[in-house]
Amino acid sequence: MIPPLGRGTIAYLPWSVLRGRAREGADRKSNCVWTMNDSTARLLKVARPLRRQSSRLVVALYGRGLGRVVANWLLLLTTRGRRSGRQYTTPIGYMSADPSRLHPSPGTVVYLFRAAPGGADWLANLRAQPAVRVRIGRCHYQAQASILRGEGQRRQALAGYLYGHTLPARAARRAFGLDRARPDESIAHAARATQPVIVALRLDNPTPAHGA
Repeated sequence: MIPPLGRGTIAYLPWSVLRGRAREGADRKSNCVWTMNDSTARLLKVARPLRRQSSRLVVALYGRGLGRVVANWLLLLTTRGRRSGRQYTTPIGYMSADPSRLHPSPGTVVYLFRAAPGGADWLANLRAQPAVRVRIGRCHYQAQASILRGEGQRRQALAGYLYGHTLPARAARRAFGLDRARPDESIAHAARATQPVIVALRLDNPTPAHGA
């Protein structure tokens, strides 16, 4: 049985891009100033129920053994509630350099990002308890989460986002201000910033998912 959804789901869809557009007049050098105009705020309010239903649909696909339909860009992240102790599952877009994306090998590192500061339970939960569970396609993995803070660590993930072709990669390019026309400059700038947050998950101990 898949645990209940956590707040801050569907962090991978264009909602991340939409929030990025709300940073009107933000100073990209500080990369910390976030503002939101009225039209964007209204659109986000209307979109929340749709995000919740989309999350349930992704979880349902995985629960029925159809996770491979979305596994090339969506994983299920299960964290333990920092206050409740309950387990929560969140569908999130990810990026991996592993060519066998549907069946990542042990030791593979995949990356998640959170465009908006705060607001996501999954991020707060893994900060408190970095030992998490991940499902990609037909496999469950034990994983250790870490927030990438060093410039060198962030550079490696950002390079993957810059040249990736999945929807999470496209959303990340807008969120981080990455530009293929000036790759070195845009990666260097995003690597020095502290927002958006990048999370690395090291996958270990794969086991076949029940009913997959």
